[in-house]
Amino acid sequence: MEQYYKEPTPVTYSTAGIIRRHYFRYKSGVRLHWHDRMELIRLHAGQVQVGYGENTAILSPGEIYVVPPRTPHAVKLLSGTVEYDVLMFDVRWFYNEAEVTKDRLRSIYDGRAHFQMTTDDSNTVECFDRLCAVSEEATLETVGLVYMLLQQLLEHAVTELSRTPKGDPGILEILSYMEENFDRELSTELLAERSGYSAAHFCRKFKETTWLTPMNYLRIYRLEEAARRLRQGDGSVSDVALACGFPDPNYFTRCFKKHFGVPPTKYEKTEKRSST
Repeated sequence: MEQYYKEPTPVTYSTAGIIRRHYFRYKSGVRLHWHDRMELIRLHAGQVQVGYGENTAILSPGEIYVVPPRTPHAVKLLSGTVEYDVLMFDVRWFYNEAEVTKDRLRSIYDGRAHFQMTTDDSNTVECFDRLCAVSEEATLETVGLVYMLLQQLLEHAVTELSRTPKGDPGILEILSYMEENFDRELSTELLAERSGYSAAHFCRKFKETTWLTPMNYLRIYRLEEAARRLRQGDGSVSDVALACGFPDPNYFTRCFKKHFGVPPTKYEKTEKRSST
């Protein structure tokens, strides 16, 4: 069975709400994973294959690969050495009372905005490069550039803007139910019954919509919520584990380390140091 990972390594947001990384890799790529953030990968040298399944593209220097939120993806090196920049941000951090953000930015997060896989639009590339060059601190310039980049993507990389999120309506309803009740004891059988589908049909439709099995999706969602609470200092590791649907702290630690690369105690200390 295909394994999905929440993150290859733990991440820390800048005070402006973005994550920047510069990679120079030889031989090793990035294993299959997913996250709630939007991710943009701009290749400078070499050749890579990015994505997963039907959303796979071979990236050439100068191009940007667009990873919408909650989309499984991996990076496979097709040349000996590659060099690329990565920008990541959670579009929900940039919601505000302006009507345009309530509609356009939410369409990115909930999947109504369908993106082409790659873009080499000059304005988009310019915004990307400027964000890589400015300070990550919470300046108006940095936040403004995020909005500019999002606008360019919406103008030049969106192929369709649907009225409703992409996917089976019954499954989308179950996703909302899972995210509202992630701390409860849930099972594939219970979710299938709630959807009105047989267990086999439910699992097939769920994977068509999310590319994940129901329990993989639930586990990753719980781990993300646990990481958020650890970053905010919302209780001890045991308290966070229990509140996020992991009654066994040892099992929680194993799952957390598998997804984030470090145990929750170390992640918690790293996040506290980075915020001081």
